[in-house]
Amino acid sequence: MAPETARPYRSPKRAEQAAVTRRRVLQAVADEVASVGYEAATLGRIARRAGVSVATVKAQGPKRELLVRAFELVFVGPDEQGATKSPDLPDDPEALLGRTTGFIADAYARTVRLWEAFVVAAGTDPEVRDEYVAMTERRRAAMRGLLAQLTARGVPRPFDLEHVLDVTELLYSHEAWRRFVEERGWSRERWVTWTVASTLAVMGGALP
Repeated sequence: MAPETARPYRSPKRAEQAAVTRRRVLQAVADEVASVGYEAATLGRIARRAGVSVATVKAQGPKRELLVRAFELVFVGPDEQGATKSPDLPDDPEALLGRTTGFIADAYARTVRLWEAFVVAAGTDPEVRDEYVAMTERRRAAMRGLLAQLTARGVPRPFDLEHVLDVTELLYSHEAWRRFVEERGWSRERWVTWTVASTLAVMGGALP
C-alpha cells in the first residue's frame, strides 16, 4: 500500500483575505484605467488606489490580464458577484430579452469609460489587442446563445443568423449605449425598450 501523503492545509480565512485583496486590486485597476487610461494606469498608481504594495498588484497577474478581470468584475456588478445559482428565466421571449437587456444596460452604465480605455489600449498594445479580440468573440458567442434561447421560446429562427448577429452586436454595444443614453439623453428604460424591439424586429426580418 502506498504511504499516504499529507494534504497541504489551506486556511479558509487566508483564502478569504486573498480574495478580498484581489477584488480590491481589480476594482482599483478598473477605477484607475477608467480615470487616466491603460498606459497611464501604472502599477504604482493602482497599488496606491488599492492600498496595497506594488508587489501585491504584480502577484495578481500581468497588467493586461488584470484589465480583463477588472472589466469582468465591474460588468457583473456587486449584486451578482459570488452568485452560485442562475435566476429562473422567463418563458416569454420578450420578457427574457427585456430582463437580459436591463442587466446589460446597468452593466454598460458601470463600464462604458473602462471599455473606451480598453479599446484605446487595444489599438496600441498587441497583447491587449489579443484580449480585446477574445472578449469580442466571447460576446458574439453569448449573443448567439441568447438568440438560441429566443428561438427556443418561439421566435422564428432568422434565415441569415450571422447577419442578425452582426446587427445585434451593434445594438448591444457600449458605443450604442453611449451614443443614445449619454450623448442623446435617452433614459435607461427607453434604450432597453428600443433595443428589445429592434432585436425582435431584425430577427423577424422587419429590420434589414
